[in-house]
Amino acid sequence: MNVVTATRRTIRREWTTWGTLLILSVGLMGVSDTQQAHDLQSAVNWAVSPAESFINSAADTAGSYWSALTQIDTLRTQNALLKDQNLTLQEELDRMAAISKLNDDWTRITAAAQDVPYQTTPVRVIVRDISDVSQRTLVVDKGSNDGLAWARSRSMPAERSSVGSPRSTHPSPRSF
Repeated sequence: MNVVTATRRTIRREWTTWGTLLILSVGLMGVSDTQQAHDLQSAVNWAVSPAESFINSAADTAGSYWSALTQIDTLRTQNALLKDQNLTLQEELDRMAAISKLNDDWTRITAAAQDVPYQTTPVRVIVRDISDVSQRTLVVDKGSNDGLAWARSRSMPAERSSVGSPRSTHPSPRSF
């Protein structure tokens, strides 16, 4: 069988199918406006009505389930994001106690510095220990080589005398 014969048969089949469908559709259009067609259409609609309503309700139910599943997934995603944000906020809140203590200590140091008749020297803190396990200590970048000396005023109240008092004297750096 050659290619030309196969192509002609395919073309013939397509034209035959198209022509048959055209004749059927024109014939049905002509018959569709008759009383018998209306009666047949009503009978088919009445017979198919229960299946149609069943399929309609099943599709509505499936749509509701799908909508609920997508909402649950969205809520799960939002919940995970909110948990992360809550964790971040809780960590910040946990740090606030240490920051508040540092602020109180700084306030006490600046208040003590105003009441002390000694000269104050600005220093940079190299190491600071703010844990509650041991005494809070600061290591500063200046020592006795920089003119800092041990001085404790007996006229200062006990609570202020510990603020900024050196625990040991080193040529450089110093631990308070």
